[in-house]
Amino acid sequence: MCRMLGVVAAARAPLSTLIADDLDPYLGLACEHNNGWGIATVSETHTVTTAKEHERADLSPEFARVVRKTVTDAAVLHLRLASPHIPVTHGNTHLFGDERIAFAHYGGFRPPTCLDSFLGPEALATTQGDTDSERFYLAVRRRIDDGMRPEKAIAATAADIHAVADQYASLNCLLLTPDAL
Repeated sequence: MCRMLGVVAAARAPLSTLIADDLDPYLGLACEHNNGWGIATVSETHTVTTAKEHERADLSPEFARVVRKTVTDAAVLHLRLASPHIPVTHGNTHLFGDERIAFAHYGGFRPPTCLDSFLGPEALATTQGDTDSERFYLAVRRRIDDGMRPEKAIAATAADIHAVADQYASLNCLLLTPDAL
């Protein structure tokens, strides 16, 4: 399973400062969780900014640059350990989202397509990868776009997964908006 780290601070500061005590232990997990990384932060303009690569985080100059250069008061970091038979590609790398929301998940459910009937063709047309995590995000996102509060959208989607998945484990996730983690 993947690894996530969420950060909320009272004041904006370099991400490297906000996670100074946790960065080395977290990056130590990258030797096993080596199938990509993602970082989402809240920008000064109150939008969500995401960077990700399907490279090992502790060997990535881009990961180091983002951690060093980004100033924020909220962030989500994700290290990916790919599920068997799911390719290591940019589209399968977390975080998922846009300027309003970033979503990371660790755990799994099968089949990944079990939420497709909840998503509809428009949402499915936006998928970039093959993961259950992206579909979890899209189902949560659809509910938020329909007016549901984020925490309720996560709970309702987890209930859907419980109801329709053949198998599931650890439906843990972090969702970042400009206003909350």
